[in-house]
Amino acid sequence: MILIIRSKVDPDKLILDLRKRKYQFHIEPFMYFKRLYPKILLDPNAHYLVSSLQAINFLKKNKEIIRNGNFLAIGKKVKKELQLIGVNKIHHIFEDSYQLLNFIKKDKRIKRIHHLTGTVTNEVLNGISKNKGIKYNTKKVYIVKFKRELTPQLRKLVSNQEVKIMIHYSLKVADEFFKRLRKGEKSFFKTNITHICMSDRISRGLNKIGVVEKKLKISKKPNQKSMMLLLEHIK
Repeated sequence: MILIIRSKVDPDKLILDLRKRKYQFHIEPFMYFKRLYPKILLDPNAHYLVSSLQAINFLKKNKEIIRNGNFLAIGKKVKKELQLIGVNKIHHIFEDSYQLLNFIKKDKRIKRIHHLTGTVTNEVLNGISKNKGIKYNTKKVYIVKFKRELTPQLRKLVSNQEVKIMIHYSLKVADEFFKRLRKGEKSFFKTNITHICMSDRISRGLNKIGVVEKKLKISKKPNQKSMMLLLEHIK
């Protein structure tokens, strides 16, 4: 049994990939989002950074920024959704946060970034502010909330130790999930479950909370295709 903890809005493509490969899996809708409506004006000399699909829901109501704003995007899916709402000035697309950070260190043309994000921030992206000459602002446009309890179906899978593999897309989500496990369940998940991680950062974070290193597997690239290839090798 493969366990995936994600938001309700993400899993459609993932479900198709898993069914195509005839895997047994459970997707737990573990977090949800509430939109915020801060007043954000067009800043023609800045770049708007979008790293999540949730931020795009806020942008849909800001036609001036859509038409005239300069954008940076993390992920091809984010880029595609930005284009669908009418954004045409996407200056760069990055695979992950680290690629963006390395780019900014070398490219001195970017002077100011407004990151359209949620209440759970990305620690890697917070490092942008350490670069001299760049002003980095986070604009919180949605609230991230986590469910207090696991669903009865997942609680049963966990209690019966049916989960063999867990796929991770977010370190914060993984941390919140572990907080909701009972003592014996935590021990089992840390020592007996294979954890497929989208990034090295997630792997290191899981190792810090006690997951044994030999059970951590890292995707070569931070995308769905690479994650599925890694899963096939494990199976």
